[in-house]
Formats: sequence, C-alpha cells, structure tokens
Amino acid sequence: MTKPIKRVVILGGGTSGWMTASALLRFMNRATPGTIEVTVVEGPDGPIGVGEATGAMDTMLNKIADFYDDEVDTAVGALTALLEPLMIVILGVIIGGLVVAMYLPIFRLVTLIK
Repeated sequence: MTKPIKRVVILGGGTSGWMTASALLRFMNRATPGTIEVTVVEGPDGPIGVGEATGAMDTMLNKIADFYDDEVDTAVGALTALLEPLMIVILGVIIGGLVVAMYLPIFRLVTLIK
C-alpha cells in the first residue's frame, strides 16, 4: 500500500510555479480536503535561495560550481581557439622581418659589387 502525499515543494516560483501549486491544491483538495501542504520556494538569490529553503545547500552549491566550471572551460577554449591563429600570424611577421633584415644587406652588397 502506498503512503498518501502530505507535502509537495515546488522549486522556483514564478508564474508557472504558482499556477502549478494552485492547480495541485485544487485537485488534491477535491478528493481529501486539507490533507496536503503545497509550498512554493522562490529564492531571491536564485539557486542558493532554493538550496537554503529546501535544506539541500551542499547539493545546490555543487551544481552551481559545476555549472560555472563548465562555463569557464568553454570560455577558455573559445579564447584559445581565437588566439592560436593570431599568434601564428604574429610569429610569421616577426620571423619574416628577421629574414628580410638579414638578407637585405647581402642584396645591397651584391648590387654595389656589380
């Protein structure tokens, strides 16, 4: 035999959260009035507020850390992908400048000798 639901927590209020809570209360109270408690958790700080309200702060902070870790990895990867071709061009210009600086005096000597 299954136990009846006595408490429902809806995370992240907003319009959809409040409408879900209202519909759930109306539906459940038709069958057995007053037997269910519906709580809508709206955290002012986003996920941290939800973690505080539900008592799962460690889990929520781990999820936030994973999210930002992935964001940083993506940003660093994109920046590296942009910098690699630029560095190759800069090195090519530097090496080309050195080659021209080395051979230009030799070419001038050849033209002076003729």
